[in-house]
Amino acid sequence: MRVVVYSEGSGETAGQTTLPPSSGALMRPDQLGAAHFLVERCLRECAGMKDEVRFEGPLRDEDGRVARGSTLRTSSTLRRLLTWPNPTRRPDLAVVLVDSGKDNDAIVKHGLEVVVQGLHVKVVIGVARPEFEAWLIVDCACAASVLGATLSEPPDPEKLGPSEAKEILNQWIGQHGGLAGHADPKARKKDLRLKIAKACNLDTLARRCRSFELFLKDLIRDWP
Repeated sequence: MRVVVYSEGSGETAGQTTLPPSSGALMRPDQLGAAHFLVERCLRECAGMKDEVRFEGPLRDEDGRVARGSTLRTSSTLRRLLTWPNPTRRPDLAVVLVDSGKDNDAIVKHGLEVVVQGLHVKVVIGVARPEFEAWLIVDCACAASVLGATLSEPPDPEKLGPSEAKEILNQWIGQHGGLAGHADPKARKKDLRLKIAKACNLDTLARRCRSFELFLKDLIRDWP
């Protein structure tokens, strides 16, 4: 199964290497980010997917760059990023992840779903409320285990303001992640985010984050 993931922030799809994947090329394991692992786990653990999940590099924007931020909210650009002229290069699934920020996540999700109607690829829109990091901090027990620390349970992640979930995660990693004295603190930070994504309890995410629950339902609806 060939899958492409677009994300508003680089932290969602950033792997252990800084080398971005080429468009359409099979991504190496060290190029996969937290979002890739969450998508694969959802397909395998919740949808019962048995086929190999192969992530490929996304198409680039008109300037040849990896699309980020508000670019994914622009109708014409988003449709172009999800249109593969050559049918043989078209993936089986395209996932688009954005943050709701200060906006209503339901309105954002509906608007993007309208934009992608009629495309020749299955597209799943995920709108994290208020940001992707809310999904990474919601399973506090998992984060504590990964970091080897005792952590205080965060407030309701979906009621946090923009950047607050990201700040909480950064504080946890900064205080307990062993960044000080590490040869490559940035790589260490990425690695810890990946470990949380690989180990967090998906049931906990779905129970405590309505935005993740909706994303999960959309993702597994037609699979296997």
